[in-house]
Amino acid sequence: VICALLAHLRDGLWNDIVAERVDDDELRIFFTCVDAVSTAAIGILSDTLLERGLTAIDGEDFKAWLKRHGAHEVTIGSDTLREAPVVRSVYDMAFCFTGGDIAHGSVAAGAALRNMIRLGATYRTALYFKMQAGMGDTVFGPYYEVLVKRGVHFEYFNWVTALRTDGTDVTSIEVVPQVALRPGLDTYDPFVDVNGLKCWPSEPRWEELDDGSGLRKRGIDFDSEANPLNNTPNTLQKGVDFDIAVLAIPVGALPAIAGDLASARPRFAKMLESSRTCMTQAFQLWMTVDTKSLGWKASTASISGSYVEPLDTYADMSQLIPREHWLGEQPKSIAYFCGVLADRDGETAADAKARAKEAALDYLRHAIGVPWPDAVDEHGELRWDLLLDSKNRAGAARFDAQYWRANFDSSERYVLTPPRLVLDRLAADESGFPNLFLAGDWTRNGLDAGCVEAATISGLQAARAISGVQFEIVGENDKWLTDAP
Repeated sequence: VICALLAHLRDGLWNDIVAERVDDDELRIFFTCVDAVSTAAIGILSDTLLERGLTAIDGEDFKAWLKRHGAHEVTIGSDTLREAPVVRSVYDMAFCFTGGDIAHGSVAAGAALRNMIRLGATYRTALYFKMQAGMGDTVFGPYYEVLVKRGVHFEYFNWVTALRTDGTDVTSIEVVPQVALRPGLDTYDPFVDVNGLKCWPSEPRWEELDDGSGLRKRGIDFDSEANPLNNTPNTLQKGVDFDIAVLAIPVGALPAIAGDLASARPRFAKMLESSRTCMTQAFQLWMTVDTKSLGWKASTASISGSYVEPLDTYADMSQLIPREHWLGEQPKSIAYFCGVLADRDGETAADAKARAKEAALDYLRHAIGVPWPDAVDEHGELRWDLLLDSKNRAGAARFDAQYWRANFDSSERYVLTPPRLVLDRLAADESGFPNLFLAGDWTRNGLDAGCVEAATISGLQAARAISGVQFEIVGENDKWLTDAP
């Protein structure tokens, strides 16, 4: 009865009011939101998901699931590039594009629905909170400091190149020590101080490395190359160097190092084969005027998505200005833009970064006039003098003072949640090896999405499995949806 009433409301609204006025932007956006939400409610009830859990529909793509339950084409789109914003945002928010191809959006229906319900119905105060510094400094820095105080020892600049098994346990782990610390230095301090806040730098602290200045001049990149100095690998042995291992390396990097494990365990092999990731790109701007002067009409607390592809997401991040340290002119506003970056065969990291720069410049030349109408010239191109540049270059060359990047390396790629394939993920205690536990947003953790929340839940699940101490982890299952108060 409820499903019939919702369908009658949804379809009647379309047939009697919206269909003949579909060119009215505000009315169309209102209807597509009603259509998506009412159809989702119909689907939840029709598929008995309150009893079965949302995982039951992870074999379907989110749009296909909405279509099966009667969503209108104006909402789900005739193709991937014509979805309504309410649907498009689901894909944009988690970079759900296989291979970074914006024409092939793909996300498991259950995972998408779970995260949208949690976002829309379980938040407190606001859907999002803006961090007052970078995520590395506000989230991972405190994690690290707590662990150090608890006695955890970290060894930086060690690259795992292989995991071996005797068919039962993980017996050895091959590790390349990439570089030695400066003589006389026992431990590496990863932080730099910025206005009293411990921050992760964007490159190594060269002064703490042996011949650090020389390595810096040579352009050594320890993030992209396992053994740039041709050092001899070390082999950690079970029973000598470790008893239990936690595999928390990003899933994109695992095929190259975990072939022995995959050969011994078909489920592990299937998990690797089913995993999907994509490249992402981003650029950041520091402006000489405030956000209002750029012509942005919404609140600076807002986030813009579902605009032009592939750089579909924009956020004003001017709240970070007090956290930054500028020697000369201070910026008046900060802007972050991001999106996916399509894979290209044979491309290098430098090639991908160059493409990211070109995509950013193209956006600023042709698309920035919609969010920032007061920041463009008569041709719709950004007025380049608005970019802060200590060298005071002319024209588009001022962009060289900004920041852009492509997340190219296998460990940097974004973890996707494709339909059906997500069901092949393994939980923290399902590696198939008694002394190996799994952690990361690529595991079966209850959120199954690329985010720090999923990674944290997974880490807690691994700790619980290792310790044997049972405790509840909020968000690891659908009990919050299926259990009565």
